[in-house]
Amino acid sequence: MTAIRRELSVTLLLTAMHLERFIQVLISGDVFSLIAILTIKRARYLQNSFGTICIFQMVCDIAKLTLSTLFGLIPEEYAPPISSKHAILFAIHRFVFVVFPRAKDAWERTTPYAIAVCTIISIGKAGLPMYLDSNLYVWFDRERMMWFFTDSPETMRYITLHQIAFSFTEVSLVIVMDFISFTKLLCMRCKVSSNVWGAQSDLEVKLVFQEMIKSPCTPIPIPEGTVIDRILRTLKEQSISNPDKAAIALSFAGFLSSRGFKAGDRVTLALPNSIEWPVLHLGTWALGGSVVGSSTACKIYDTVYQLQDSSSSVVVTTEQMLETMIEAAKECPSVHTIVYLRSSENRLPDGVIDYKDTITYDPIEKITQVTMDTVCLIIYSSGTTGQPKGVIHTHRTLHCGVEQFRSHWLHEIYPVLGGREEEWFTDHQIVTTSCQHGYGFTLLNVFLVTASPVVIMRAFDGDVYLKVVEKYKPRMLFVTPPIFAFLAKDPKGIAASLASVQMIFCVAAPLGQELSDAFMAHHPNVKYIVQGFGMTEIFASHLPLLLEEGANASGGVPGAYFEQKIIDPGTLIPCKQGHRGEVLVRGAPQTIGYLNKPEAGKSLFDDEGWVHTGDIGYINERGFLYIVDRMKELIKVNYMKQIVSVFPAEIEGAILGSSRIRDVAIVGIPGIDGGELIRAYVVKSDNTLTEKDVEATVADKLAEFKWITGGVIFLDAIPRNAAGKILRRELRDNTN
Repeated sequence: MTAIRRELSVTLLLTAMHLERFIQVLISGDVFSLIAILTIKRARYLQNSFGTICIFQMVCDIAKLTLSTLFGLIPEEYAPPISSKHAILFAIHRFVFVVFPRAKDAWERTTPYAIAVCTIISIGKAGLPMYLDSNLYVWFDRERMMWFFTDSPETMRYITLHQIAFSFTEVSLVIVMDFISFTKLLCMRCKVSSNVWGAQSDLEVKLVFQEMIKSPCTPIPIPEGTVIDRILRTLKEQSISNPDKAAIALSFAGFLSSRGFKAGDRVTLALPNSIEWPVLHLGTWALGGSVVGSSTACKIYDTVYQLQDSSSSVVVTTEQMLETMIEAAKECPSVHTIVYLRSSENRLPDGVIDYKDTITYDPIEKITQVTMDTVCLIIYSSGTTGQPKGVIHTHRTLHCGVEQFRSHWLHEIYPVLGGREEEWFTDHQIVTTSCQHGYGFTLLNVFLVTASPVVIMRAFDGDVYLKVVEKYKPRMLFVTPPIFAFLAKDPKGIAASLASVQMIFCVAAPLGQELSDAFMAHHPNVKYIVQGFGMTEIFASHLPLLLEEGANASGGVPGAYFEQKIIDPGTLIPCKQGHRGEVLVRGAPQTIGYLNKPEAGKSLFDDEGWVHTGDIGYINERGFLYIVDRMKELIKVNYMKQIVSVFPAEIEGAILGSSRIRDVAIVGIPGIDGGELIRAYVVKSDNTLTEKDVEATVADKLAEFKWITGGVIFLDAIPRNAAGKILRRELRDNTN
């Protein structure tokens, strides 16, 4: 009986000893982990090296605990004073704060209870040996941090077995915690699923590695089919509400087929937003063709260039552009068909076909099968050579852009806004951005894929827009800064019209924080004002997360298909978190290049496929992108309540065509309603040249949104650097 009581006492003492040590480690881990996490949050340099420290410490943990376990088999006098206490402390710290950062508060709340348990165990441990066996003495060696029992060799062997067992347990515990922590760290660098890790609330942890940041959004596979297959399938499923949309599109395809249109041919759509857009672009895709977007503001100079560059065979336009297209077609042998959307009963010019006649043809029975790498869209964007560049998108890149947007709203936006899941895509949506723009075209196809009720506004009219919002009661608005500026001008007067709106999503240019905050003060129903980031070449690379209510001035986080990094433009070395540099992105929706301009494509992509956006930005401690400047001198012009990009080199090229002008520099200066004004700095070669002459030179050649609106200033010389590049910042800084 005495032997049993003795073995029982040893077992209880050992258990109490290890339990006490474990709880002490928890308490210590609480304190040290809290200090560490506060330090990491406040010191950006430490944050960048935190992942390396964790990985190194994990290796040390396993090595120390393995040695500690092996030394349990060595006679006591030869065993070095190794303890696994610190290994467990570090492991617990990483496990909790890397894998379960939200458990920090709960851990802090349990600390008083852990102290109380430790106290009870200490009291019990002091009195238990005397009660069970007065001949059993226990002493503590502070130098080696170990308990010793003096009784018999059998007891010491028993204790040794206990130590070995506990050591193996500690090794297993730490290895498991380290493995999970290490896996999480790899996920931060490689791929993170918000379904698995709860990405939205744990974004700050994902900044362990700054060289490259993957999207924290829900991962989605690359679509296998084309957008048109998906849209036509959706339209057929929605046959009650859309009885003839698919049939009309296939009828237009029948018309194109009768004109000899075949796979690989191109249709230029030079028309404003209208309900005909889906019919026209779906009909073109049905025959394997591609759509070329052209601004209705283009004049003969722009139009001839784009038609020749794209080799378009069919043009669809409106009364506004008809004469320009007829004249341009004379210089473009590839154009053999002009379709006209009539807005009056005026007689059609010879050779021009009424759109209404094109949709009376028999629908094609089977759409042309194409690969995902077939070109389906060309959008012209300004370029460094002074000429617009045709940005090429395939069915793969476009479908990925559409699917990323749809999936993001499904997984990251609608669940936060709430409501019944089956009603998420039944809200009315309003498209105000031109469908010739990558963003507007993406939105249109997202709403076609999801069968969302959509209102397409021909052009922005403030009064009409408010009436549409009030009538259809959308929960979210997709706007540009000029439209938001209009809404913010009279927040009290339009409060009733925006009563249904919960979120405003703004793109094209950064939105001022002060203006956003002032707007929200008068619209308590608007819970979120968020922004995105993108360009024609990549559609939208960054999308918002609704982590907290209010106005967010950031450009969001990388979408599901994208990864990003910030580099120093001079050294090309990745920047640390919080440091400014050029924004680089890489993802499935990005363009395959520029039409007929392979050299321009080489300057867009690096050898690893990263797209150099030309924008300067930084990543904050939560993983959000902030755009602060532009490397490229793109001017953001407010044209008809939409932000249009204008490159100075194109205007400079048009102006320098005049023999009366020796040199010129174009810069953007701050304007009103969220846009910039275009200012020309000119060096005369003819002293009789006037400001109006310069403005007329541009107005005669270029689209209206490229005209000089910020005045003309005459100089003796344009400031340039040693390489001959214009010092635009110097001109802009001296703007009065």
